[in-house]
Amino acid sequence: MTNRSRIRAGLLALILACAATRPALADESCEPVSAAEIEAKWNIYASTPDAARHDANDKFECIEIRSDHMVVCRTLPSHYAHPTLFLRKVIKKDDGLYLKTSADTAADCGAFLKLMAELRAIDGKLREENQRGSAGAQH
Repeated sequence: MTNRSRIRAGLLALILACAATRPALADESCEPVSAAEIEAKWNIYASTPDAARHDANDKFECIEIRSDHMVVCRTLPSHYAHPTLFLRKVIKKDDGLYLKTSADTAADCGAFLKLMAELRAIDGKLREENQRGSAGAQH
């Protein structure tokens, strides 16, 4: 498996995992949009020519857009922050890989901010794994 394939697989697995929550930071904001807007954005991403659907679980449905190194997920009705759409894009910088997250919600702001805190926890796990992998490759 190539490094890029491992990153993709790890990214999707961590996005779908139930991460521990921590309090939302004050710099996050919640400005709900309509559920119809969430659905319209999902449909745009789903119709991207290189979009690859992944199996949904009971909380999320995700699409990988390979050309953009991005995973787009939407919450399903069983998720506490439904309906929410979030994008996770892998960005390579000189000092490593980072995730950029953007999201829209039509859900309760408290639920949305809880989900954003979970995604930040996932970011931390990815950074730790990337650093461990980089350190192991140097030895």
